[in-house]
Amino acid sequence: MCGTYLPLWACILIEFCFAYLLENLVGSPASFKLASRIFNPAKNHPMIFETAIICATVGIMCPAMSLIAAFLYYPYYTGFRVFTLLANWLKLVCFNFPFAFFTQLFFIQPAVRVLFKTLFRKEIKKREQQEMGSQPENEQEVILDIFRRMDEIQEEIAHEHRRRKALEEDVHKMVR
Repeated sequence: MCGTYLPLWACILIEFCFAYLLENLVGSPASFKLASRIFNPAKNHPMIFETAIICATVGIMCPAMSLIAAFLYYPYYTGFRVFTLLANWLKLVCFNFPFAFFTQLFFIQPAVRVLFKTLFRKEIKKREQQEMGSQPENEQEVILDIFRRMDEIQEEIAHEHRRRKALEEDVHKMVR
C-alpha cells in the first residue's frame, strides 16, 4: 500500500476509514439528492425510492473508492505515470461495479429489509393498524379516491408539459 508493505489488518482499516468518510460526506447526501430528482419520496413506493438511492450510491461510491484503491495500490516502484493510474482505476471500476451493483441490489438490500422487518415487527403492526383506519370503507370512497388521484396525475402531467414547453422556448431563445 502506497509503495510500502503493511499488515493486512492495517490495509483493511485504512480502506474502511476512507469508505466510511466518503460514504457519509459524499455518497449518501449525493445519492439521496440524485434519487430525489427522479423520484418523489412522498408519492413513489418506498422500495422504488430505496432502490434508486442504492443505485445512485453504487454509481458514486464504486468509482470513488476505486480511485482511492488505484492510488493506494499503485505500483510506485515502477515510477508514477498518470495514464497507468487511470488504466488501473478503469480496470478496478470494471471489476468492482458489476459486483457492487448486483450484490447491493439482490443480496444486501433484501437482507437488510428482512432484518429490519424482524427487528421492528411490533412497530410495523401498529402502523398497519393505524393505516387500516384511514382505508376507504365502501366502493364510493374507493372510486372517489381513484378519481382524486387521477386528477393529481393529470395536474402533474400538465405541469411537466408546461415546464418542458418553457424549457424548449428558452433553448430556442438561446439558439437565436
